[in-house]
Amino acid sequence: MDDELRALMVAELERHLGDLEDAASPMVPETTARERARRVAHGLKGSFGMAGSREASALFARLERRIGAGDIEARRELAASIRGLRADLAKGTELRLTRWPEPPSDLVPQEIDPTTAAEYRAASRDRISKIDATLVASTGVADPASVLDIYREVHTLKGSALAVGDEVMAWFCHGLEDRLRGVSSTEQAEVALSSVETMRGVLSEIVDAPDHALATLRLMSGAPVRPSMPPPSVPLPLPPKRPSIKPTLESDARGLSEEGTVRVSSAILDALFERAGQVSQLRGPLASGSSRIARSATSVREVARDVRDALRMIGPPRPWGAPAAAIVTLERCARALDPLASALDGFSGSVASVGGRLVREGYALSSSVASLRTTTASSLFERVATAAQSEARRMDRAVEVLVTGGETPVDRRLVEALLEPLRQLARNAIVHGLEPSDERVRLGKDPRGRLRLAAAQRAGSLVITVSDDGAGVDTARVRQNATSAGLVSHGLADGMTDGALLSLLFYPGFSMRGEADLLAGRGVGLDLALAAVHRIGGTIHLTSKRGRGLMATVVVPTEGAMVRVVWLESRGATFALAVQHTGQIRMLDDAPDAVPLSSLVSGGDGPPTERFTIDVAAPFEEGPPLSLGVDAVGSVDEVALRALPSVARALGPWSAAVVWADDLRLALDPTRLVQLARSRAG
Repeated sequence: MDDELRALMVAELERHLGDLEDAASPMVPETTARERARRVAHGLKGSFGMAGSREASALFARLERRIGAGDIEARRELAASIRGLRADLAKGTELRLTRWPEPPSDLVPQEIDPTTAAEYRAASRDRISKIDATLVASTGVADPASVLDIYREVHTLKGSALAVGDEVMAWFCHGLEDRLRGVSSTEQAEVALSSVETMRGVLSEIVDAPDHALATLRLMSGAPVRPSMPPPSVPLPLPPKRPSIKPTLESDARGLSEEGTVRVSSAILDALFERAGQVSQLRGPLASGSSRIARSATSVREVARDVRDALRMIGPPRPWGAPAAAIVTLERCARALDPLASALDGFSGSVASVGGRLVREGYALSSSVASLRTTTASSLFERVATAAQSEARRMDRAVEVLVTGGETPVDRRLVEALLEPLRQLARNAIVHGLEPSDERVRLGKDPRGRLRLAAAQRAGSLVITVSDDGAGVDTARVRQNATSAGLVSHGLADGMTDGALLSLLFYPGFSMRGEADLLAGRGVGLDLALAAVHRIGGTIHLTSKRGRGLMATVVVPTEGAMVRVVWLESRGATFALAVQHTGQIRMLDDAPDAVPLSSLVSGGDGPPTERFTIDVAAPFEEGPPLSLGVDAVGSVDEVALRALPSVARALGPWSAAVVWADDLRLALDPTRLVQLARSRAG
């Protein structure tokens, strides 16, 4: 900005500041003061836009919208912004504005109209998918035309965001446009496409969780981390070893054929799927009702027997004995009770039969509906593998992608939800894990790095692993970097296990690289991946061996999958625990060191009520099983698990919800139970 224009802008800022101060007079009505402030913001938005300061123009545009919505704080921020910019311009210094991708301090997610939110988010994901396709097509052939195609999609994203009031997306796309504008050479195209590749995950995160995206970007931009804080409140569980089952590796991943398919509304499928699950779960109440009817039939027979005994004691009718009418009535009751008992017996059998048929029909319906919404893991792995190979070519590294379990059935909604986190994990493996070919040869490894994608279903969960055979993670260096950054204290870091240290890699802004460019190496990828998996009720476990690679295990609940659970009662509440994680059941006297379940889920107020203990074996946790004290151990049933929101999951050691007839129960997470018990003991 030249001196003449700078002087003009200073004068205009002073004039507008005077208008604001006049409007702040108690004599000016509130509506008039608000309208004057809005006009000031509107005028400065245009002035700075014409002066070429797009960031300042965007700042005043946001303030204008907030003032128009009645935000009193925005009027105070408007005055402060004018004073700050006036001082900077008067001194001839650079304007004190944030540098993209650091979010402005006043930028917050806005509520989107519910009538348009779903359509807007779906359209945004479509645009991001088109950006993906262009990135893949341009791999190895960076040209300005590809950058222009992406620029158009980003510009459309920004326009849609402005139309619905999504200020976070509009701001981010505005900054990304600057990275893509004016590209005319192959070298410039390579830089621009690399920027888009690293920003891709943030775009998706803004669509799904704009508040988390902003928090991550602020931490990435240099906001100080909280000193001497432990990792997440419950350390992420980590597998002690690689899976013992090693199926044959496949080099190709084939998706489902699209022939013979029909288009069905996903809302209809979701409703059918939910109803099918509810039908199946009526088995429990029906079985319970059947048992009650059977007990009632037994009681009726006992009454009939008692009536006959009374009749025998009374004897035959006689003038001085019991009234004849009473005896006749008793005889009639006795005769009526026998067929009633038989009817109850028959009804009990019918209810049990109907319950069994209902379960079979429910399973059939659930399977049929699920098949409409189900694809295979290969359809997910194809897209991840394509993105991984594109990243490998960009990094000039030879990488072979191997797929296992591609035939594993996966809900189509999980495919879309898992695509971005798996892309992030694969990208992290290639960028930070796999060594260059010459270094691998020097280490005695195959010059081609290997990235393995595997899927399997286990006890109602979908388990996906992303592993590489690269350098692995130096946990000693993680400890050093974490203490240097003030993420944890030295005392806490010294007592942390390798698993707990690896969980720090998920902390936004934490990096293992000495220098970071843009978003790469700033610890953003893993954070975004974990946040996306948390939103669908899952988690990610990390394990690493120095020099042998890193494995990320993604575990998410499979919607509608039937899991065998045992019911546990504690202080009047009923919880479900997967049978596969349960061990020996004993009386409390035989396990005096048992940890009360009530102390882990509610604080354990009041006198102890536990009478039994049940051993809980947690996956990904070494050591003996946890002896858990409970009030009662109930029956074993098959239930369908439902994902819990991340906020609900953070409130206690549970991982999913169970809709049981008209009751909502929680499924316990064995790993978190063990971790909580150990933290209380330690």
